[in-house]
Amino acid sequence: MAAVVYNNIVYKIPILPGPEGKAAFKRKVNELFGLSRPFEVAFEVKVQEDKVSLLGLNSYEAATRCAAMSARRAAGSSTQPSEVTAVEQPEPSAAAAGGV
Repeated sequence: MAAVVYNNIVYKIPILPGPEGKAAFKRKVNELFGLSRPFEVAFEVKVQEDKVSLLGLNSYEAATRCAAMSARRAAGSSTQPSEVTAVEQPEPSAAAAGGV
């Protein structure tokens, strides 16, 4: 599962590996938030105690693999499985104008 955050609203959506999973993720995000334009995203993957940030939709496959590896490790121990958080990013011009 991925926690998708947009305008401080969090939605949990399933994530699947591969090109089909990436396409489904894009469709679901567009549907949830009524987006009609391409969006920017940052994936935050929690692996044990560390958080790793992966920028852009091109990082989708890496994010899903990190989450799957962490979940497999957690299945064999008492630690929590990883979670993928996808945060929609503002337009680059908006970020610069807003001082973010």
